[in-house]
Amino acid sequence: TLNNRLIEFRETCKAVIVMPGGFGTLHELLDSLVYAQFGKFSKQIILLNIDNFWDPLLLQFKKMLDCKMLHEKDLLCLRVVNSLDECVK
Repeated sequence: TLNNRLIEFRETCKAVIVMPGGFGTLHELLDSLVYAQFGKFSKQIILLNIDNFWDPLLLQFKKMLDCKMLHEKDLLCLRVVNSLDECVK
């Protein structure tokens, strides 16, 4: 099932690298962020923002921060990079 796949993914990965994608990619990103928010996942989450693909989502995160729906600490696990070179570093 999808939940079992995500559990195995979280348990076996060394980091999460999120490339531009669709609903499945967005689901995996948000699932990882929620688990990190509640202290159930401590690995780095890297958002690969090639050609500013994720800018609208990052703007939504900023709005959530501004509206006090998120705390800045909730996004500490998220690192945004704009190239594969940055991602590898």
